[in-house]
Amino acid sequence: HAAGASAPGRPRASTSTGRSREDESGIWPAIALINHSCVPNATVVPLTRSSLAIVAACGIDRGREVALRYCRLDAPRSVRRAELLRQKDFECSCARCWAELQAERGEGVPGQMGMALAGL
Repeated sequence: HAAGASAPGRPRASTSTGRSREDESGIWPAIALINHSCVPNATVVPLTRSSLAIVAACGIDRGREVALRYCRLDAPRSVRRAELLRQKDFECSCARCWAELQAERGEGVPGQMGMALAGL
């Protein structure tokens, strides 16, 4: 989620100073190293004005990559892909995007996409 951007249709969250959180920005080098997935297993939670936490959204097995979302997850694959290419200059090839691409092409067994995503 880019600094300064708010989700459509959502009220802007205010801080104790009355400024919206979207008006604040910072440099978070450790968080910047966390990769993207369209099926993220963690999320960023602001704790204070100067600190953030990475919180697991599910159980994460030892050795498994921690991944955040860099785009809206409720959008179709084509929209997510275009947004990531424009904002982050990469094409997502996560398991969800791969399964959705196969379904779009009519590849695989019906219901296989659901099984593939359930394993994430």
